[in-house]
Amino acid sequence: MALTDRIAHVLGVSSEEIDFLGRLDSDTLRALHSQIVELLFDPAQSRMGGLQNAAKILPPPVTAKVAEKALGPVLAGRIAGLLDTGSSVAIARRLPPEFLADVAGHVHPQRVEVLVRDLPSRQLDAAADVLIERHDLLALGHFAGIIRPDTLQSIVSRLDASVILDVVPYIEPAARVDDLIELVENPVLLSVLRTAHDNTRWVDAFDLVDLLNLISRTRVAELSVPESELIDGAVRAAAEWDRWPALLSFASLASGVPAKHWKDIDSFGDPEIIGAAIEGAARHDLWDPLALLVTLWPAVMRRKIGPTIDSEYRARLAL
Repeated sequence: MALTDRIAHVLGVSSEEIDFLGRLDSDTLRALHSQIVELLFDPAQSRMGGLQNAAKILPPPVTAKVAEKALGPVLAGRIAGLLDTGSSVAIARRLPPEFLADVAGHVHPQRVEVLVRDLPSRQLDAAADVLIERHDLLALGHFAGIIRPDTLQSIVSRLDASVILDVVPYIEPAARVDDLIELVENPVLLSVLRTAHDNTRWVDAFDLVDLLNLISRTRVAELSVPESELIDGAVRAAAEWDRWPALLSFASLASGVPAKHWKDIDSFGDPEIIGAAIEGAARHDLWDPLALLVTLWPAVMRRKIGPTIDSEYRARLAL
């Protein structure tokens, strides 16, 4: 799980050592991660004070060498958020992309956002290339959350579908996921959805959808719903993992899809899956989006499904 991986990384332990945290929900894990980060990156810590003062006194080229050769990426990452922006930028501009990539996983993203935005795009692109090659998802997530839109667009253009699906859980703040998806062209976004389908990763795709705004979810609907195989796989995954909120948040937004298309989606003819959808609607109060989805179906399909549903639910869905 991405959130426990992030906590393990910050603590410098393996994910297996803290696997008991996997029982906690996402909000609790995010809060725990934030508390740990605040403790580790507290600028009042005396053990950081000496290094911070030394970095302020030494010329930037010397400090850059000290950071790279003596401090290493962990301490350099901690100091980066403590120095004034001018000093940090002057030092960071002199660091090679490989070391910047090393440091990226050891910074508090929000504390170095101004610093990163002042670095040249070519330097950030080079560091991102190193992270992409390493498949360093946590550091890529840090990067994606704080870099300028033009730099983000440059990086997104070099990510393949599987990496986009992989990196989304590591992007912080989560609201930045929308910025990334807006920069992904439709053929690539469709490829992301196909990658989720072909590799049994619809749960990851649903996690992505949960982070999107209405405009982005509408794009997902326009790309996936016309593809019978994709939407069939999504429906079956929603039934298996009780992810109806995510599925209905985009499937019900489909427009311009011929009514006859819905008959080609085998899962909608499966009484067990329809039953699971009804149960999901009752459990998560999803009657409105489910009813909207049902209105898109052809009349013959609604007549066939209606008798298989309890009268109370038929009324809710206007069947």
